[in-house]
Amino acid sequence: MTVPRFANSAASAAFIICIITAPLSILAVVLRSWAAVRTGRKHSTEDWLSYAAVAVHLAYISSALKSLEVIDGRPIFLLDLPDIIYISKLAYATAPLFTLNQVATKGSILFMYYRIFGVNRVFAYWIFLTGALVVAWFIATVPLYLFACKPISRGWNPLVPGECLDNPPTVLGAEVINSGIDFVLVVLAWFMIRPLRTSAATKLQLAVIFAVAGLAGVLGIVKIVETYNFDTNEGINYITSLWAIIQMAASIFCCCSATWTPILPKAEYLKRLTSSIVSLLSLSKTDNNSAKLVNASRRNGSASTRETPSAGQSWTKLEDGNQERMAAWTEVSSGQRMDGVHEMDGVHEVDLQLKAINIQRSVNVSKV
Repeated sequence: MTVPRFANSAASAAFIICIITAPLSILAVVLRSWAAVRTGRKHSTEDWLSYAAVAVHLAYISSALKSLEVIDGRPIFLLDLPDIIYISKLAYATAPLFTLNQVATKGSILFMYYRIFGVNRVFAYWIFLTGALVVAWFIATVPLYLFACKPISRGWNPLVPGECLDNPPTVLGAEVINSGIDFVLVVLAWFMIRPLRTSAATKLQLAVIFAVAGLAGVLGIVKIVETYNFDTNEGINYITSLWAIIQMAASIFCCCSATWTPILPKAEYLKRLTSSIVSLLSLSKTDNNSAKLVNASRRNGSASTRETPSAGQSWTKLEDGNQERMAAWTEVSSGQRMDGVHEMDGVHEVDLQLKAINIQRSVNVSKV
């Protein structure tokens, strides 16, 4: 296929997005399959749904590229009628593909959720409820694309008398619910991961992987905003296709990325980073506590020196009715150094051998 000319920036952006997302989507499922083989896990429904999502995505991209080739940089109003009918039929055929992609990717995620967290009956209930919502959205959305025009042939032949639904309201109604389901998947993942008994680094890695599902929801909102920002139907058609392709690719990454964990490098760097941060915080806290202890020891040492009985002074016996205040202090003698030389001022502490510790106590007594 030759590189087509583009009528506007939206058309050129759509072409670039098609070229970029197609190999990335294929790479996503290849990595998923590799991870399954490496762990010895048999392919299941969640895997086949992800493969179907990629096939649908590639079909949508092929249709978009073919339309750009036929248009070849010409404004829509300058196209011949056969060309208009051709690209309109392509658009009609590919419109439901977006919905199929979204259902396949969300179904893949939900089947994975059930495989991992289905032992919890509460989680299993919410997984089935979300799955029912996805199916209901699919049933309600597909007719909007297939029967948007009355008669149906009006959708690809502008000479046929009839009417069609406006594109922006249709996109709004479908995308609001679609994005809402994406955010529900993120919330489910959060509540499933939170009670896991695993390291903080592993939880963080899982949270980041599952949170990618929220990207598709955000893109759906962007798609709505961008669709309403274009004033012409031609611009709306290009921008809707562009964001649909991006959103489908993001959904494929969402359903596949969580399965890449066995082939990704272990999160040792996260553990080292967490350990370093904890060590720095602990060291800072220890230094602060040590400074407080030194200051307290100095104050207590001064008080103990004043309260220490003089040489030869006898200890006071406590009687009933006395109030007392006690203080303790230590006397340390170090003996000789390891090299046989007697201790002296300025000797490093590691060179001294501890000989004895003498603990004394001072008691202040006052009569009641």
